[in-house]
Amino acid sequence: MKITDPENLNQPIQEGSPSPKGPDQAANFGNMLRNALDHSDSSGGVQNSAQLSEPLAVQGFGGPSFEATHIADRASGVIDLLDAYASALSDPHKTLRDIEPELTAFVSETQSLHEAYLETDRDDPRLDTIMEELLRTARLEGLRFQRGDYLDTA
Repeated sequence: MKITDPENLNQPIQEGSPSPKGPDQAANFGNMLRNALDHSDSSGGVQNSAQLSEPLAVQGFGGPSFEATHIADRASGVIDLLDAYASALSDPHKTLRDIEPELTAFVSETQSLHEAYLETDRDDPRLDTIMEELLRTARLEGLRFQRGDYLDTA
């Protein structure tokens, strides 16, 4: 293959003639490109085309499986809060005043999670059971704590 320099690209192209098959093919392409760029706009500038609109977000991408995964991750976090609360209750060195913020965090996060879960399509019966159990446990523990069930009366 013979490599030519840019000066050879200025050869005129005859219209209607078959396209060459050989080393002059690169020269002809360069001429066609140059002609197209020269004649694209009479003022020599670039033509402005209509502005493209910003792409819209895809609706439904990730759908229920994304929501269920997000809810399941949050439920795991709530279970961790419940575990931390249970560990704090079993620690004899912690007072109820020390434990109350952990219970409050558990109850509020459980209620928030349950409200978010109710806004989904709720098509998983196992997740539905977990959500109900978590909410029931949070309400019951909040009631027990406020009622004074954990006070040491001895």
